[in-house]
Amino acid sequence: MRKKVLVCILDGWGLGKNNSHNAIFLAKKKNFDYLTKKYGYLKLKASENDVGLPTGQFGNSEVGHTNIGAGRIILQDVMRISKSFSNGEIKNKSSITNILEKCKRIHIVGLISKGGVHGHQDHLFDLIDILNKNKPNIYIHCILDGRDSSPIGGKENLRVLIKKIGKRKNIKIASISGRFFAMDRDNRWERIEKAYKAIIEGSGPKKRKYLSAISESYEKHITDEFFEPTNFNGYNGAKDGDGFFITNYRADRVREILSSIFDDDFDYFKRNKRPKFFNPISMVEYSKRLKKKIKPIFESIQIKKTLGEVVSCFGLKQLRVAETEKYAHVTYFLNGGVEEKFNGEDRILIPSPRVKTYDMKPEMSAFEVRDHVIENIKKKKYDLIITNFANPDMVGHTGNIEATVKAIEAVDECIGKIFEQCKKNGYSLILTSDHGNAENMFDEKKNIACTTHSLNLVPFTICEKINYSIKTGKLADIAPTVLKLLGLEIPTEMKGKPLIK
Repeated sequence: MRKKVLVCILDGWGLGKNNSHNAIFLAKKKNFDYLTKKYGYLKLKASENDVGLPTGQFGNSEVGHTNIGAGRIILQDVMRISKSFSNGEIKNKSSITNILEKCKRIHIVGLISKGGVHGHQDHLFDLIDILNKNKPNIYIHCILDGRDSSPIGGKENLRVLIKKIGKRKNIKIASISGRFFAMDRDNRWERIEKAYKAIIEGSGPKKRKYLSAISESYEKHITDEFFEPTNFNGYNGAKDGDGFFITNYRADRVREILSSIFDDDFDYFKRNKRPKFFNPISMVEYSKRLKKKIKPIFESIQIKKTLGEVVSCFGLKQLRVAETEKYAHVTYFLNGGVEEKFNGEDRILIPSPRVKTYDMKPEMSAFEVRDHVIENIKKKKYDLIITNFANPDMVGHTGNIEATVKAIEAVDECIGKIFEQCKKNGYSLILTSDHGNAENMFDEKKNIACTTHSLNLVPFTICEKINYSIKTGKLADIAPTVLKLLGLEIPTEMKGKPLIK
């Protein structure tokens, strides 16, 4: 009889040093410890070249789930875009030349960060030089990071940008917003509204000096991520016919702000100004719907024969379960950037709690996720169930180690209940992760809380007696392993290797 499989992705659960900065080590996690001790575990590479990222760059949820689902290393957008800048190819893109010929005012919106997860400041900086060819008025709308980079790294990044602008009076920083506002992905439209007012209407709070504004924010213990959307240089909003370019290359955290700017039927808040931009441009495609409004420079890479597609082709049933914060990851990203469900694929979305930051509710919606997973294990309807527990990552990003310990303990409680039902109902339970985070909560060099991901390896265990084929693998090996457990043929497109004999 064919085995059924449940893949449980513990988001942000890495393997780090056993010390006082490791929330996973500090947590009382009897179920995870019991299962990994009894059945053993492997270590998987989840960052840098092993997931298609540059050397030195840590993995993230989008990249992790894409590699998990693809069963092969997928070259990430940051690599393609950086290469296009370095070889000069991007200058000749028709959408770039078109905006240079037609627009006297151009807006550039993007993340000012070296983190490289959602965007990279080098791309924005290089774009300034390209778009300045005909000396249009360039308005830069900076989004501060503080989550995938130092919580207070924005000030230094702005210094670099100011130096880049130099004495060119046609180039101005028009607005600065923390990503908490401009890059929400959980339908917190009151946050997006503040960013919209600053970027589009120019009606945010007014300040004269960028660095002083950041310093004042730090003095109030408000880090980059939470910087209130603010306008500078007398900016009074965008106008009809202006050019528009967004440099972020990750979809999940720009869809809301772009919907507020470009959707005709948008009604989540009142838009006092609705300029008609001239041929808006993005780095990549964010969704089929947005592609109709904003033209991507780089077309999406088509990833064929993903785990979900293969399972569907064999006529099996599959289920994806996650709360809002990681729903796109276990659906869109895991399916290789495909929005639509495969035949036989069902999805359950559990709303994430509506709190400002998740250290206020470390359990998030884990117990609801657990209950839906258990309910469907008992039904025995699905051959493959994939779920994600967001807590280690989302609470880890707050830098609050006490709350992150509670988050780990909540997830561990869920693991125990899920394992119990898997055992009763004939499911092979896989516990793994997409990248590290919660195991490294303090930056000793800077003597501040660490809110970023890590380069650490992640665990992989199958909670039953099984013979592993290697000791260290990579995320791309997970899909072939799942297919082998399901008794399905592994497609040639998958270059990952099964982790079991």
